[in-house]
Amino acid sequence: MIELFKNKQHRSLLVSLAALDSAQLFMLYYFWNLLFFTEDGLELEIAFIIYSAIITITLLAVPYLLNQKRLCEKPETLGKITYISVIAALLSSFIAFIPGIVSLFISLSLITLFIFIPHAICLARIALEFPDKLIGFAVMPPAGATAEIERCYSAGLTGVGELFPAGQGINLEDKNETDTIADTCSRLGIPLMLHINEPVGHLYPGKTDVPLRQFETFALNYPSLRIILAHFGGGIFLYETMKEIKESFKNVYYDTAIAPYLYDYRIYNAVKALGLCDKLLFGSDYPILPPSRYFSALQESDLNDKEKKMILGGNLQKILTSCNIL
Repeated sequence: MIELFKNKQHRSLLVSLAALDSAQLFMLYYFWNLLFFTEDGLELEIAFIIYSAIITITLLAVPYLLNQKRLCEKPETLGKITYISVIAALLSSFIAFIPGIVSLFISLSLITLFIFIPHAICLARIALEFPDKLIGFAVMPPAGATAEIERCYSAGLTGVGELFPAGQGINLEDKNETDTIADTCSRLGIPLMLHINEPVGHLYPGKTDVPLRQFETFALNYPSLRIILAHFGGGIFLYETMKEIKESFKNVYYDTAIAPYLYDYRIYNAVKALGLCDKLLFGSDYPILPPSRYFSALQESDLNDKEKKMILGGNLQKILTSCNIL
């Protein structure tokens, strides 16, 4: 490893790969936002061409910029640097395609957005392109939510979420702020997904201080609405041991997203002990974590095969069927 960092060409390779990662993150935020902020959606082909061009330029240009002095002294170095850059491009492309290859073995995937990508027509196009593989949810600001939900629903999206109460300034206890979204979802018969986090423990991006009581009040206000609380519901599922919470949460479900960062396998044992395996949905928070990161905890838990199948798709299938989505 020491020799790797002594070699300037190898260092340029590492820097170009780091630049690639930065470029990918930038492109995911910038160009996908550009797509969603366009009323009719920019053509996907154009976006991917621009994306590919920037990645290619990054891979080829960064090593040259880092080795300009050496190129002036030894022009023959150009071929070696180009070779390294091409290898880096191929390697990065292969790594980028791995999730796509793995997804071929997933029978159906529910895609939710976040507030960074507030418009969802592009996602609707992708979901409609692969209707047997993808189901999409929409995200929108509270203002004018009815028209946006109906527009996205007409475009092919079949749910709303993941809404972010703190980031979007939504007080879940104030019906004046939530009626529009919740009533529209109830009328259309589609689920609503909310971001929620545990009130204790370490801080991380996306962790807020929205009290769990707000989510309780929201569920009480809309008993017929199918609600999905992300990230194990911030632990609120534990209160389903209380009779009144179990009753008011009869249409509330939870997902497993980001569990490996927060909990060990015993979280699944807790769900099992409370008899809530039929309310837990498998969520990965991809691309933050790949689905494979979750399987070891599932295997280590006390869940039997039937319960694992429920969590890994059976429960979601029931919800989507009851909503006439499947």
